[in-house]
Amino acid sequence: MRKIISNRIPFMIKMGLTEAIKWVEEAKKYKSNIYIHYNGTTVDSKKLPSTVSLFLTMKEKELLLIAEGEDAPVAIQDLTNILTSKLKTAM
Repeated sequence: MRKIISNRIPFMIKMGLTEAIKWVEEAKKYKSNIYIHYNGTTVDSKKLPSTVSLFLTMKEKELLLIAEGEDAPVAIQDLTNILTSKLKTAM
């Protein structure tokens, strides 16, 4: 059975090209489809061009991380941890 899991994450840091590349590499480790929804735009986290574009234009706000698939809960947890640990490091 396919699972769909989502998590709202406060986003208060700037993400650049290096972070986007690392993010896509991490997202590709999971079988689930993983999306980021931000300010009316949804991108596939496994596609580098759209993820870079989104990360470079994000401003302080909140994003919605969505995963669909058998390993969705683990993917959401791990990717949320990446963003929240990045946020803690930036503070």
